[in-house]
Amino acid sequence: MGKTGSHLLLDLLLASGIDTVFGNPGTSEMHLTAAFAEYPEVEKVLCLFEGGATGAADGYARMSGKPAATLLHLGPGLANGIANIHNAKKACSPMLNIVGDHTTFHKHYDAPLNSDIEATARPYCQWVKTLSCSDRLAEDAAEAISAAISHGGQIASLIVPADIAWGPSAARTLPAPACHRKKLDVAILDAAVSRMRDAKNTGRKIGLIAGQEALFDEGLELAGQIAAATGATLFFPYASGRVQRGRGLPRTIRIPFPVDAAVDLLAPYDQLFLLGAPEPVAFFAYPGKPSRVVPEHADLIPVVSARDDVLAALRYIADRIGGQGIDRDATPVPPMPSGALNPDRLMHTVANAIRENTLIVDEGVTTTRALLDRIGNAPRHDYLTNVGGSIGAGLPLALGAAIACPDRPLLCLSGDGSASYTHQVLWSMARHRLNVTVVICANHSYEILKGEMYRVGAMQPDGPANPLLELTDPRMDWVAIARGYGVDGLRCSTAEDLASAIDRGLDGPGPLLIEAALA
Repeated sequence: MGKTGSHLLLDLLLASGIDTVFGNPGTSEMHLTAAFAEYPEVEKVLCLFEGGATGAADGYARMSGKPAATLLHLGPGLANGIANIHNAKKACSPMLNIVGDHTTFHKHYDAPLNSDIEATARPYCQWVKTLSCSDRLAEDAAEAISAAISHGGQIASLIVPADIAWGPSAARTLPAPACHRKKLDVAILDAAVSRMRDAKNTGRKIGLIAGQEALFDEGLELAGQIAAATGATLFFPYASGRVQRGRGLPRTIRIPFPVDAAVDLLAPYDQLFLLGAPEPVAFFAYPGKPSRVVPEHADLIPVVSARDDVLAALRYIADRIGGQGIDRDATPVPPMPSGALNPDRLMHTVANAIRENTLIVDEGVTTTRALLDRIGNAPRHDYLTNVGGSIGAGLPLALGAAIACPDRPLLCLSGDGSASYTHQVLWSMARHRLNVTVVICANHSYEILKGEMYRVGAMQPDGPANPLLELTDPRMDWVAIARGYGVDGLRCSTAEDLASAIDRGLDGPGPLLIEAALA
């Protein structure tokens, strides 16, 4: 068979640097699937559930800085992946979804799997288009890639009818996708510099709320330099896509999840500058509590958004602010605990287990909510968490991040409720022999929802149990689940056993799941 539209699409992906696909294909994607198999330079990761594929593409993008492709089957397949597409959109992760569709001549028969794919995709994607003819394939695909890599990272969904995928493709010069980003407004940056200087000179208390590139590598150093030169505190939102932490890095403070704690933290500040981050707000509305956590008396000053060139803005501001000193994080790691596991002992055990260059993916939810406060002076690491709030991101994020950084040990912390959404990715971890250590924080309860019930006054801590919040009768056996997917598993109930198990897992080479039985 000669080259088809599928081959042309893959040629363009590779020419654009997109060399990884997380897929769960079906009948409408058979020719795309066959074409992928002919390209050994493409990393092909089969996922048993579409939510695993989209979440993995998110994790991959956060650590590689470039999009992966997903391969999804029609509207229902896309719908299965939407929760983690939502999370990726909130994280500003670049992603290219390739969604197969019925042939152009079969579509009007409204076959059982037919649906309005564009309508399904549009609320969760910045760019959506259905290929209408083979003559436009290269141009439309280039536009999709441009959309994914532009404006700090976007979600693009290209819908490919089967007959365009299998149809012939003539040799041609491939168009070069372009990366678009809004030009920085120097006047806004100069005004921010002036206000920072004035605040320092007049003794006003200021904070910088950082996001995106301001939280890792050069951007974090620049943000730390700006904070030190202006006397500002460096914050970041509770839900941030990638944060670099550890010994010798600039000190950063996470804005808490609970509304009261966030309000109390920010209450003393007179000015808060947004550097690549959105305004911090409550995740939900609660009776008698504010939706905004920034104090009413404070000036909230947008300087650069996540869609702008955050790194260029930081360089500009740092150059004009000056200063060389940086407030380095010296938060001591808590001592290694002993005894039966509870949330504190679990977090302290993890803090002592972190190695240099570890990747941490945290969706431990209530169990690990305070972990970041305790690992500021641990060996340097990257910390990824669920940005969009739709649970079930943790395990897929770990899969994608491990594919992007195969030489780095990865520690994934997940609540048992969260892991139940996407445990299928354990199989993909086993298949690719990834050095991923998964710790399941097993409290056999939707503890996060219990806390929310208390906050809204719908349930009292000493009241009767709610059957919709308990993960008991039967309890999930995570060791058995892991082994069923080809991942070695073990159960720990003490801090000492957990520390030993994490060390074993980080030593690799393949994945290990640890069920941490919480007292």
